[in-house]
Amino acid sequence: MSLGTDWRTGVRVREVALGDRPRVLLDDGTLLPADHVVVTAGAYLPGLLPGFMPGQLKVLRRVLAWTRPDPRELERLAAMPVWASFGPAGFVYGFPYGHEG
Repeated sequence: MSLGTDWRTGVRVREVALGDRPRVLLDDGTLLPADHVVVTAGAYLPGLLPGFMPGQLKVLRRVLAWTRPDPRELERLAAMPVWASFGPAGFVYGFPYGHEG
């Protein structure tokens, strides 16, 4: 890809080594040296990087819900910004309504 990046999909990562010389070891034995590594492993992060922030990472379940808005409100909802709120029920957020067709 551009700017010296390498994007791979459909591969399994066995190990990520961070530090001065980061590298990624794929399940098929391929070793990828890197200057920087971005890990977006979600709930798999503690298993992939067991020494990373020990005791500070907690896997949480996030429930997503999609609703169909009232057709009379579509124009107003499409004009809303992204929003977020911290309240007694926890953290909630939303995005503008994008209506196609």
